[in-house]
Amino acid sequence: MTPALIADPPRDRPVEGVARVIAVSDEAAWLEAEPKSACGGCASAGHCGVSALSGLFGRKRTRFRLANDFDARPGERVVIGISQSMVLRASLIAYMVPLLGLLIGAVGGAGLGDPGSIGGAVAGFAAGFLAARRLSAGRGAAGRLDPVFLRRAAADGAPGCGLDGRPGG
Repeated sequence: MTPALIADPPRDRPVEGVARVIAVSDEAAWLEAEPKSACGGCASAGHCGVSALSGLFGRKRTRFRLANDFDARPGERVVIGISQSMVLRASLIAYMVPLLGLLIGAVGGAGLGDPGSIGGAVAGFAAGFLAARRLSAGRGAAGRLDPVFLRRAAADGAPGCGLDGRPGG
């Protein structure tokens, strides 16, 4: 193969989602994320256990502010994105650091028997949780996890979810 035939893989494609504009001002738009799940979004919704659980616990509305540099209008649907690598990094910090703390604490306390192992695990988890909070706050990750406007989504009457215009995609 020649190098011209090898395509560069996408470096950091954003994780996309659809949101509805609920209010606007000159400098900001307030959006509400549309839930993206199997709960009512596919042909099997009537037979799906996730759909039943979703009905029991309700749906939390996620609202956020976005710079209005795209001339947003109330009621319109837009596609927003967050850096895929930042979502992965934030997930690893949020889940792996406390888990590693728990495991290190449990192994460290194992020499004191079961109570020591349990106490070490609890202390390690707490230390890992605090370390994860410090890591996520200290590196300015919050600003890099802010969503950005990508494009306008399909209208309500159009088929599909608005991300690519195809059903279920």
